Amino acid sequence: MKGSMQERQSRRNCSKKKSNLVLLFLAMLFIGLSFADAFKWIHPIDVSISNFVQSFKNGLLTQVAVFISWFGEAPQGYVMLVLSAVALYVTRLRWEAVVLIVSNIIAIASEELIKIIVRSPGPGAPSVPDLIKVTDYTFPSGHVIFYITFFGLIYYYSILRMEQKWTKAVLLIPIGILIALVGVSRVYLLEHWYSDVIGGYLLGGMILIITILCYKYGIVHNIKLSQRK
Repeated sequence: MKGSMQERQSRRNCSKKKSNLVLLFLAMLFIGLSFADAFKWIHPIDVSISNFVQSFKNGLLTQVAVFISWFGEAPQGYVMLVLSAVALYVTRLRWEAVVLIVSNIIAIASEELIKIIVRSPGPGAPSVPDLIKVTDYTFPSGHVIFYITFFGLIYYYSILRMEQKWTKAVLLIPIGILIALVGVSRVYLLEHWYSDVIGGYLLGGMILIITILCYKYGIVHNIKLSQRK
């Protein structure tokens, strides 16, 4: 029994070290990209990629892109978040509900703060700097961050809780597709530059990893909200 406990602790420590290394790597990439965006070093690449994506524009793809982005718009994004948290809470997954809400609040606050700091206008911003508003700043992409921090955490919870493979597939495949394609849809719809999308994936990934580490900490230390009766 003692050997088994030590083995589990060793695996947890190893997993934590790997997570910390991934976090450090993502943070370095995000900081570098933030500087590149703030000083417009990456703007020519953004324009080239945007023009390339626009070359495929047609009615069907536009409808698909709008549908993929729809889940991240207000008010439906907030409604899904609140309903999911309520559903988790009433099914006695209270720690999961709290983690879901808190992580997304932190994600929204982080996104808005970084947009103000980096001050990178999106494709639809006015060409005259004096006319640019705070709402015109688009780095990092809020849609991408939301899809990772919300859908990504639901994805993680589902892997932990669902036992039947077919039920996992029914839920997880669409979620995976949404997370993978939301970035392309934002560039296609001229709502974001390519660098905005990459920044969203990096920041969202960091927040998701930290969220999962905090969630595991709460389970291991038996936080009262995580107790099942």
